[in-house]
Amino acid sequence: MGFLARIRSSLTYPIAATLVLVTVVPMVLVGMLLSSYNRETLETAEKLYLTRQAVSLANETSLFVSGHQTLLTSTARALAAADRIDVDSFESLLQGIGSEPGRAPLFKIERSTNANIIQYDAQIGPDGHLLKKEPVVAYWVRLADKGQVQQLSWIQKTFAYGFDASLDRDRNIVKLDMKAEIGRQIAIKKAGSEYRATADIDGSASYVEKIFILATGKGMSTSVDYIELHGHDVETGEERYERFVP
Repeated sequence: MGFLARIRSSLTYPIAATLVLVTVVPMVLVGMLLSSYNRETLETAEKLYLTRQAVSLANETSLFVSGHQTLLTSTARALAAADRIDVDSFESLLQGIGSEPGRAPLFKIERSTNANIIQYDAQIGPDGHLLKKEPVVAYWVRLADKGQVQQLSWIQKTFAYGFDASLDRDRNIVKLDMKAEIGRQIAIKKAGSEYRATADIDGSASYVEKIFILATGKGMSTSVDYIELHGHDVETGEERYERFVP
């Protein structure tokens, strides 16, 4: 082996080692760092997803319980009108069957398009006053299907069945300006030991129990033919009814 060959041979291993240190080792280190980062990112994303899923499930459960409690309460009142049941005893029974503390049914909107209704409930804090953040909530009860409870979409809240709420400083009264054009405010306030929805019906202060909307068309082309308000007189308890064209 010549002199030059021996030099080349002696330089081969140091050069190879240097190339490994310069290229392979940094790539391995970068790969390990990225792998660790991606694992932490995925774990964080998974935790966020599970948290949001849990919150969504809790909301759906709350709406389900509240919606079916409302249906049972309405049934009890209908039976009471026919002298078939003691409504006070029945409502007391409902309080012990999974009813959600702090939620009180107010009124509903029925429509001519199908049997689905929009239910409105008052939300009451532990101190007995209306909640500051959401004193009133609205949601679907899908009677045309299987009675599922479902939240209103943003479009439905904004243009059809939502409302603007004005809560007084003491959190005892909230006034609702309905997106549905009913031509008056609805005030939520205490009547005895419970919160009720009150508004003018046919010239008399009344407890609002149902709003019926007769509409034709679909989607953005829907037009309202007339609206009906149903309730009972605050003073006399007599039935009150009014129909008008918005």
